Amino acid sequence: MRYAVGTVSLECNSFSPERTTLDYFRRNGYLLYGEEIWDAHRGMRNELAGFLEVCRRRGIEAVPTLAAWAVPHGLVVPAAYAELKAELLGRLRAAEPLDGVYLSLHGSMIVEGLDDPEGDLLEAVREAIGDRPLVATLDFHGNVTARIARAADILVGYNSFPHTNLFETGQKAAELAWRHHGRTRDLRRVFVKIPLVAPMERMTIVGDEPMVRLIRELEAAEDGERILALSAFGVQCWLDIQEMGCSVLGVARKDVVEGAREVVARTARAFWGLREVFTDFPFHSPEEAIRLGLASAAQPIVLNEPADNVGAGATGDSTYLLEALLRQRVVAPTYLPIVDPEAVGAAAAAGVGAEIELPVGGKLNQRFSRPVTVRGRVRTLFDGRYRYAGPMFHGVETSMGRTAVLEVGGSLFLQLTELPVWTIDPEHYRCAGLTPERAKFLVVKSQGSFKAAYEGLAKQVFYVDTPGISGSNLLRLPFQRIDRETLYPWNTTRPFEPEPLVC
Repeated sequence: MRYAVGTVSLECNSFSPERTTLDYFRRNGYLLYGEEIWDAHRGMRNELAGFLEVCRRRGIEAVPTLAAWAVPHGLVVPAAYAELKAELLGRLRAAEPLDGVYLSLHGSMIVEGLDDPEGDLLEAVREAIGDRPLVATLDFHGNVTARIARAADILVGYNSFPHTNLFETGQKAAELAWRHHGRTRDLRRVFVKIPLVAPMERMTIVGDEPMVRLIRELEAAEDGERILALSAFGVQCWLDIQEMGCSVLGVARKDVVEGAREVVARTARAFWGLREVFTDFPFHSPEEAIRLGLASAAQPIVLNEPADNVGAGATGDSTYLLEALLRQRVVAPTYLPIVDPEAVGAAAAAGVGAEIELPVGGKLNQRFSRPVTVRGRVRTLFDGRYRYAGPMFHGVETSMGRTAVLEVGGSLFLQLTELPVWTIDPEHYRCAGLTPERAKFLVVKSQGSFKAAYEGLAKQVFYVDTPGISGSNLLRLPFQRIDRETLYPWNTTRPFEPEPLVC
């Protein structure tokens, strides 16, 4: 068997003022071509690495095409998507003869003027390879569409949040491709879209959260042979597009498709039944979270600001927590990241050890934040490159761009970065010379992904309610294109009875 393999993966946020170019992939992720993919994926634990591991073990010849991945961001500019698509299709033609194609996708990419680029890309690949197998993996927060379900033969989702099983998801997709090679024409996708958009804090699949039972029961119905894969998708909830919502997707042999329909419908019903649970989550004001933290003997304590979550495509330059910390004159050691290229440039020009006064933050997302002037000493300057060390994206190299640590008042350490920082892994603090274990407060910006790497480190967590483009109060956000008439939480009274599509 000879499989072409590749990655085109980015999670977007419709409300971000930023735009994603190919240079953004290069700077805050990776953009690799052909043989470059092999070296880069040694030691990684992502989907493509998992697929490649099975290829080596099963004797499948893997032909690398391109791998484009980056930290979540704003909408992709059309020229960048057009180049990625053309490059992938050109490399597929050059790789012939092929027995199949595997793609690692996200499912929540948006291109300016194109709501469903993953569906568009899969259709283009399908046209290029005909009825040969087309296999893809998708993020739990993917916005799966009927177009995606129709275009591919085998689709596998993570079924995890935090996403700690990327490697294993790639392995699962490869094993299914190997086991069912020559029989993919007998496979069907069973798909249902749920008219539900929900905040993510209660959607984590850990501990006793409500999604745990739903996912475990869904996976128990898989057997790998008749019902190959069953996946639930909690959708990235900051996509202002028309075909939007959570979903459930199954891949099954056509002779057992009715059984798969029953499972998918039952799961969609249960998913819908949790809609009010997802919106019931305890938040604190910045001031209250700080007071509660100072009154606690626990250390370190995470102050989590989901509304500025770079991992959801936010800009990462909110100053609400910074203002609250300064107002309350907190003297306990505190680490706080802020994306601010101008401030980094000023710190670099001044040099390590220099005292500087400057406005920080609130420059990218001016709708929800404002700059705050601080005075401090430049403690550290470095290039900002590091590798994720925790369970999520383990081994993947990323960059914060040039990075400066500004020490304010002897206890507040501002991590100023040129590029957005996905705060799912304390390694972004450690690589800057900061020791998270010594801090009283660690500021994190994440709906739930941080739990994987911070488990065992954070002794207490307070979720902070602030305005922002990845905020959990969806009714406060400027949605314009979604279908308010049918989607929860805009319509709270409509009934829902799933009618799975078979394709």
